[in-house]
Amino acid sequence: MQAKLAAPVDKVFGSLTDPKWLPARSLALVELSASCATRKTSGRATVTMKPRVHRELNAAISKVRNPKSDVELVEQ
Repeated sequence: MQAKLAAPVDKVFGSLTDPKWLPARSLALVELSASCATRKTSGRATVTMKPRVHRELNAAISKVRNPKSDVELVEQ
């Protein structure tokens, strides 16, 4: 995925690794909850997001699978 942003690289990097902004973005995307941890070292970052999501499932699947799920995403 690519996107062109009209902002300095360090500001974009700061937003994409901000442990306060990322959960707010998740909630804006209609996720049920989210937590975030960021570790920055030498111009690199590891971001661990843990959103709780709700997905629409068909009736047969929803009998065996909870539509609410916890997800863990790790980005470097």
